[in-house]
Amino acid sequence: MRPSKTFSEAEPGSPPAAHSPWEPWVDEFMAHLRAEKGLAENTVAAYRRDLGLWLRYCARVGLDPSEIATEDLSGYLQWLRDGDSPERRGYAPASVARMATSVRGFYRFLAREGRVTRDPGADIVGPQRGRSLPKAI
Repeated sequence: MRPSKTFSEAEPGSPPAAHSPWEPWVDEFMAHLRAEKGLAENTVAAYRRDLGLWLRYCARVGLDPSEIATEDLSGYLQWLRDGDSPERRGYAPASVARMATSVRGFYRFLAREGRVTRDPGADIVGPQRGRSLPKAI
């Protein structure tokens, strides 16, 4: 289901909404990233910001994060690319790629842990990042 409302501007550095029922699962995922994946603290902090933005998006457009479909994730990624107003342009392709990886990894983790019945990110192909040409010497 595609969101029926547009999401007003949200700062990517904000944490998830206070007292979100998803907060313990986000914390569990962050511990997994540190301990099992060995990710650096800055990377883990970026994933937390990305998931906070995703959860705020879900709350604003009326999506239940436990019942989302692949189309909902696609709509979110499109919103990230396009922005929602002239004042808030879309994110850079590298940022969208990281945000997609964060959300897809979170749902993959939740599915593996039995917290959700299916992984809605399994069918999402991450955005292809452009490659720059080498600089001449």
